[in-house]
Amino acid sequence: MDNKIIVNTKIETVVKLGFISIFKYFHNSEEIWDQNKFIQAITFTQKNNRQFKFSAKRQGSKIQIESRGKKFFVSGNSLITSYWHQHWLNKKELIDSQHGKKRFINVKKEGMESISTKFGNILAQRYKVTGRQDKVNGKKIDYDIWYDEKKRWVKIKFFIKNSIIEYFLVTEY
Repeated sequence: MDNKIIVNTKIETVVKLGFISIFKYFHNSEEIWDQNKFIQAITFTQKNNRQFKFSAKRQGSKIQIESRGKKFFVSGNSLITSYWHQHWLNKKELIDSQHGKKRFINVKKEGMESISTKFGNILAQRYKVTGRQDKVNGKKIDYDIWYDEKKRWVKIKFFIKNSIIEYFLVTEY
């Protein structure tokens, strides 16, 4: 039996002030998992006029990362920043799926909360994620993420430049 999962993610965000776009963010990715094991990912991200390409591919006991003109290997136990599944919640290190940078994180399980979705309110487990990027004066990581009782990602909340950003479940899956 084939236990391969292919995950396609598409994010399109445009922030406008009146009729003028002040921030644009587009992200497309495809991940392949087999037997519940990460195999590879290819992503393309555009933030305003900057573009980033990223790839990660399992090679034996390691994962090869290609990003921003660099190639390097990380442990085969590493995961990229992809939140569709809870595999990453027990990790202390993630690889940013846009820039290929390491992120050191701590995840704290918070309480169950009622989350408003397009399909009504659902009960979801909240997790608090904090940490830093792996570089001198690396960006602070601080966000909240929620998963429902079926372990589906239903919400994320974070701040960018003093503005709150919240993603909510809008499609059935």
